[in-house]
Amino acid sequence: AGDGGGGGGLTGWTVSVAIPSRAVARLHKKELRTYVAGKLARSCAIFGVQEVVVFDEPPRPPRPTTSSSSSSSSSSSSSSASSSASSSASSSASSSDSAASFLIRVLQYLECPLYLRKHFFGKHPDLRHVGVVGPLPMPHHSSPQEASPYREGVVLPLPVLPVPSPAHARLPSALVHVGLAEPVEVRTVAPAGTRVTVRMDGGGRALGAGTAAVGGAEVVAHSEVRERGGTYWGYTTRHAPSFASLFLDCPYEAGYDCLIGVAPPSPSSAYMGDVRLQPFKHMIVVLRGERSLDECVAADDALEGIDTAAALFHHYAAALPPSSSSSSSSSSLPIPCEDELLMVMSSLMPRIRAANGRR
Repeated sequence: AGDGGGGGGLTGWTVSVAIPSRAVARLHKKELRTYVAGKLARSCAIFGVQEVVVFDEPPRPPRPTTSSSSSSSSSSSSSSASSSASSSASSSASSSDSAASFLIRVLQYLECPLYLRKHFFGKHPDLRHVGVVGPLPMPHHSSPQEASPYREGVVLPLPVLPVPSPAHARLPSALVHVGLAEPVEVRTVAPAGTRVTVRMDGGGRALGAGTAAVGGAEVVAHSEVRERGGTYWGYTTRHAPSFASLFLDCPYEAGYDCLIGVAPPSPSSAYMGDVRLQPFKHMIVVLRGERSLDECVAADDALEGIDTAAALFHHYAAALPPSSSSSSSSSSLPIPCEDELLMVMSSLMPRIRAANGRR
């Protein structure tokens, strides 16, 4: 299914997806929020998304108040409106923060291999309903029976040996739990409790009771799995508190060199299925939320000099093709974010592969 299984088509480039926190903030029940987060995570896994960014949309400006015939009434009304607008903005910001933290936590939980979740996630109200989400198609969610050249693991505390013995004359640098019956030995300075990617070359055999420290396992960069073998290895997550920080806080040194914005469907909108891509290194696809991307661009002072989404993005197109008739009402129907992501990535993935020659 898609690029989730990897295979040689993911080297040399990355795809990031930016999701508005409004994707879950619009829902009141946590069961539904979890279900939607699960659909978003599944689409990211299927299409080999390497980074998921959850961003907060700028709050809507307060509604203008009507003038009063009395100056005292006007003053009182103005004060009340100002207080109401301030309270509304504060409530909106708090809601966005809460929704963003919820979405990020659930996305991180679902990306984490099952055997590691107890090490990194305790009981939390946000995770109460994760049972509604089935397993994701990610190669790093390996079972103990699966042979894999790489495995995700957690560094364990070293055992305390009160009396040195010949069998333990050479202690391992660290023991890592990688989902097998016994931990493997690695050389690493990572402290206990750190998640690491382990290359199991040379067998990386597990340590048995009383066994001397041996093995060929090695801690490597998380990106090595994709860069060396083209295998998808999960996604990272980050929070963008503003629209501009989507781009300003890019983790890649050279930034994103291919910006894709999702436009609202209309008879005049370009269609994502018609986009022609040039070779790129790092792409980001930005989904729209309650506000259009044009509104987000206009409301962010850090994007001074850029007035429209079309001026910011290399490609600004809709998930749906133009309506056959301008009177058609189907183009005005709202598309849930989780469905729009699936539609957009389905259209883009063949073009991404063609642009990068599956390198």
